[in-house]
Amino acid sequence: MEYKIDNNNVIVNKDDFLEESEIQYINFVLGYDLLNNMFKKSKYPECDTSYNFCDKLSREFVKSEEYQNTNHSTYEMLVEWLNNNKVRIKKDYKNYVLDTEVEQEELER
Repeated sequence: MEYKIDNNNVIVNKDDFLEESEIQYINFVLGYDLLNNMFKKSKYPECDTSYNFCDKLSREFVKSEEYQNTNHSTYEMLVEWLNNNKVRIKKDYKNYVLDTEVEQEELER
């Protein structure tokens, strides 16, 4: 999100701010509700790993057809989107965790 600082005030485009706020709400719902069991069962249930994965999914979701459906709540459409993409999301999470492991090993060298 782009911003500028003017006289110790942060100036942000209102639409960008609202979109980012929505993404953060979706991150919270994913992490603490809808995907919480998957994260708890994971080999690496760390907060950073889970948050970053939720953020990736949230940004995908806001570009989806389900998100554009204003006949239902964001929560309802997020549940539908997750169900429609369940297999891919589980696979993506496994790959994401593996990539995180590789990055961690490289940092430790």
